[in-house]
Amino acid sequence: MTYKILLACGLFALGQTMGWFQLNAQFVWDWWKDKPILSAMLFSIPTGICFWYGIKMCYEEWGEVWGPRFLIFSMSYLTFPALTWYFLNESMFTIKTMICVLLSFAIVGVQLFWSCLLYPSPSPRARGRSRMPSSAWKTTGGGGGG
Repeated sequence: MTYKILLACGLFALGQTMGWFQLNAQFVWDWWKDKPILSAMLFSIPTGICFWYGIKMCYEEWGEVWGPRFLIFSMSYLTFPALTWYFLNESMFTIKTMICVLLSFAIVGVQLFWSCLLYPSPSPRARGRSRMPSSAWKTTGGGGGG
């Protein structure tokens, strides 16, 4: 596991945490109940930046966007239950929630460990190449969206 992937996981966890507060602070503190615009303005940009840079780092390492997507999803099952339990006293120890959390850990394991072992980072030369086959490039009209 590379430093970039670890940093991306941290950014995803921070983004999930800020997203949780953006949506759920209204249930924790009365002050936030009637402030959706302030909540969106305060949390949206930093949350988006965390995800943007996290995806960029994962893509640079893995060369795909599916891996980071599953990693973001899985990180949400690490942050959401803990924050919901701590701030809203909702137990994460239900059968349904625990199965979801365990499956999320499995997804993180596959993405971080299996991908790193079976598909090591491409060489700097290979990273510069397009992942789209040349035949697909020709049939799409050079990627012009046509």
